[in-house]
Amino acid sequence: MPVCFEEVPVLKKPGRKADAQEIARYKAESRKRPSSRMALDRLRQLREDFDAAGAADKDLLVALDGGFCNRVFFGGVPQRV
Repeated sequence: MPVCFEEVPVLKKPGRKADAQEIARYKAESRKRPSSRMALDRLRQLREDFDAAGAADKDLLVALDGGFCNRVFFGGVPQRV
């Protein structure tokens, strides 16, 4: 049963003919919007909401794509998620 879906638009990657300035702008913009951190914040909020609703003894099962298999995400997953 889906509980939450928040779309995070993907930044358009510069093409092969892009100049150094465009590439630098893309990298700077991609660092500002780390989707792993946004997902962790949302998971923490969902866990708090579940606890408040009386489901503190239940695990929260989350299905994500492979883009979240990184150190940032796995280093901060709340307990019982």
